[in-house]
Amino acid sequence: MRYLLSQQPQFLGLILGLSLTLGLSSSAAAGMNDLQVDQLSNVERSKRQGSFDWVVRELALSIAAPPTHSVSSLGMFEFELSTDHRISFVHDENGSGSSPWSELSEDGDASVVQYIPRVVIRKGLPYSFEVGGNVGWLGISRQFVVGGYGRWAMLDGWKKVPDAAIQISYDGYVGNNQLDLGVFQLALSVGYTFDTRSALSASGSRFSPFVGYGYLMTHAQPLTEVPNISSVTAWADEAAPGVDPRDFRAHRFFGGMQVRNGQVQFRIAADVSGPRGGPLVAGVNLSLGARF
Repeated sequence: MRYLLSQQPQFLGLILGLSLTLGLSSSAAAGMNDLQVDQLSNVERSKRQGSFDWVVRELALSIAAPPTHSVSSLGMFEFELSTDHRISFVHDENGSGSSPWSELSEDGDASVVQYIPRVVIRKGLPYSFEVGGNVGWLGISRQFVVGGYGRWAMLDGWKKVPDAAIQISYDGYVGNNQLDLGVFQLALSVGYTFDTRSALSASGSRFSPFVGYGYLMTHAQPLTEVPNISSVTAWADEAAPGVDPRDFRAHRFFGGMQVRNGQVQFRIAADVSGPRGGPLVAGVNLSLGARF
């Protein structure tokens, strides 16, 4: 164990490789199960839009992860590479006898657990600004998630007060020829970093708890000829007649912690989101990364 910890970069690389290998192996074994909007042609016309809206809201909350890193920003000459793993819990029962996720699933049997592994890159900029990007895979499907963010830690470096940061991000659902979807997120987070002594690192360990709030806005367009399904959006000036933009806005509360030892850092966080048109959607995020 001491040897592995002393070889932190090699140890991290091994874990990243194993994570990707296991993820690809499990997907090959379980087969693919994409969302297919054409499947709604088998649903009663009056229920099609409701099922589409339900899946759009919960899918957006699943692919849009909250900030799960410590609130303090990276230094101007620092960057970070990490593997993030998000699990969210959706609902396949809408209270009216319909099962929206199963109705849109390729095999008609959707999972209520959505798993998204990602590779994330972050880069520090001057004046406590930071940018980052990510590429992820929606488990047991042929779809991917691509996103990016910009962030400013306005109270970064003030030891006597908590850190505070504001972040703007966008995540897009990529690879589905029947659904175009994206979600915008504005998040405010507050946290603090505590220095602790460690026998494994000369510089000690750093423990960083954080909490935050996010506001999410979703848009989606069905790329299909199935009737009685229309595009939806959270932007009032772009909403089609009959679409209530408030149904595609959500409030999110999240919290977690980051533990850093030398270059290696581990993060765990949880969040719950409340869309106006549906039940709460919960998620858990795990991350392992290296800072350089």
